[in-house]
Amino acid sequence: MNLIQMDIMVRDDRVAETGGWLFGNFCYNGELNRKVRWENLVPVGIAWGDDPTVTNEPRKFNQDGQPFPPETTFNSELMETIINPGKELPQQHLGYGARLNGPVDYYNSSCMSCHSTAQYPAVAPLNPDFTRSGIKPGSKAWMQWFRNVPCGTAFSHGAAYSMDYSLQLAASLQNFYEWKSGSQKGYFNPEIDSTRPGGYSQTGPGPLAAKAPAAPTIAAPTIAAPQAVQKTSAVEPVRRVFPIRRGAEKDD
Repeated sequence: MNLIQMDIMVRDDRVAETGGWLFGNFCYNGELNRKVRWENLVPVGIAWGDDPTVTNEPRKFNQDGQPFPPETTFNSELMETIINPGKELPQQHLGYGARLNGPVDYYNSSCMSCHSTAQYPAVAPLNPDFTRSGIKPGSKAWMQWFRNVPCGTAFSHGAAYSMDYSLQLAASLQNFYEWKSGSQKGYFNPEIDSTRPGGYSQTGPGPLAAKAPAAPTIAAPTIAAPQAVQKTSAVEPVRRVFPIRRGAEKDD
């Protein structure tokens, strides 16, 4: 097993206007060869929003349509992301529009974009490219995946339960209900469980089950107007001591 990248997520009320979560990413640089191996992790950057109105793409792509980074490309239009300009950071492909993303993450997404889809049931893909939707980067439908979704609010509002940016929690629920459906047949009705108030179906727990689609959809979700930021009991705010700079690194 090799250490390539490490990610952090922090709930912070100082960034409530852009969703309430702060993301950090680290990339391992073995060429530093420091005795304490953890010190070979170099910050890629930090993001507290997804810049929903920024659609330009400054990165260069090879003939296969993949970002080919001879050097890390910065996007000076991003106001909610800071990318490390230091020489210790190996060149990065980053995410869509040079948003924050790690070296093993999908190059056309971003840390916030991917995690904002954490919900149950999973009625929207992590990224439009993961389906045959034909949604083009930069289009209005594409930018639905780069909204600043308030913490505790589902990506597909009204059709799923928010897992508050936790893909691990979303996958856990999905796996549990798939296991229960496959292994407990005959022990419970897969559509209604009388032991739980409101019941649940295979498409999702509680009263939203009747509204949830029967199968994942590849269309861009219909999103209601942003709601006020809600605090969730599942994740308590964690304070950080470093200041937030609202700016972006300039192009070299």
